[in-house]
Amino acid sequence: YTSGCYYLDENNNWKSDGLIVGSLTNHYETECLSTHLTSFAGGFIVLPEPINWSYVFANADFSKNKTIYLTVICMSIAYIILMIFGRFKDKKDIEKLGVTPLPDNDKSDQYYYQIIVFTGQRANSGTQSK
Repeated sequence: YTSGCYYLDENNNWKSDGLIVGSLTNHYETECLSTHLTSFAGGFIVLPEPINWSYVFANADFSKNKTIYLTVICMSIAYIILMIFGRFKDKKDIEKLGVTPLPDNDKSDQYYYQIIVFTGQRANSGTQSK
């Protein structure tokens, strides 16, 4: 971990000039020694542990990590299946896109009319038209 003492200057920037972290600083408290009379705050940062990649790759065999490998494989298969299903549904949606002229009840009519029905987004707000 690392600990620090900071104060806000006139420009609202955090500075540590004139502040020293005391020797009584531990995981629970930060001791700040100051040479000026401003309000100050203590900061505490837990630094991440570096990853030992040589150890990770040396112990990455399937027999020791079956659960991890099976989880990654299952998630990849599920992702591929969902992508195929989504593409299939996209193709069906594109087929439905556009206007479909319906056969008319009178052969002498020469105009097409487009009927647009707006429904809400709530449950059961669709139409029962056929």
